Amino acid sequence: MKIIDVNSGNEVKVGGTFYNVNGYHQLLSVEEHFFSASAMFVSQLTARHAPELVNVPLQVRFTHPSFFGRKVAFIPS
Repeated sequence: MKIIDVNSGNEVKVGGTFYNVNGYHQLLSVEEHFFSASAMFVSQLTARHAPELVNVPLQVRFTHPSFFGRKVAFIPS
C-alpha cells in the first residue's frame, strides 16, 4: 500500500518525516485493513509546540487516476 500526503503529494514511508501545512510529522506505524487504514504520527506544529502523538484515519482508494487498481492511503491535511 502506498501512503501519500494530500497536501504535498509526496509518498511517505513508515519512519519517514515530512512537512505540510499542519507542521512536521513522523509516521510511526500504519494499521491497515482492506477498505480502511489508520496511522500513528508524532506531530509538531512549530518549534514552540511540544511534539504530540496523533492517530489519524486515512482515506483508502483503489480508483485514483494516478494509481488505478492499486491500494493507496491518503493522509488528510
